[in-house]
Amino acid sequence: MLLHYDPEVDIALISLEKGRATTEEYPWGLIDRDPDTGRLLGFELWKASTVLPAEVIDAMPRTDKPHDVAA
Repeated sequence: MLLHYDPEVDIALISLEKGRATTEEYPWGLIDRDPDTGRLLGFELWKASTVLPAEVIDAMPRTDKPHDVAA
């Protein structure tokens, strides 16, 4: 399981399992599911600081990748 919060873009990522995923987009973020079984693999919460309690945000590991670096 992977869990982190990126304060630069205010996104919380919760990845439950690795695998090939189909992504569903919603107004609040994304859900990743296994395309064959529909099993939840993870999700991403946009504007996380507005929907998660501050204590949860503070407890989450922070991402350490800079966003201005080209891939």
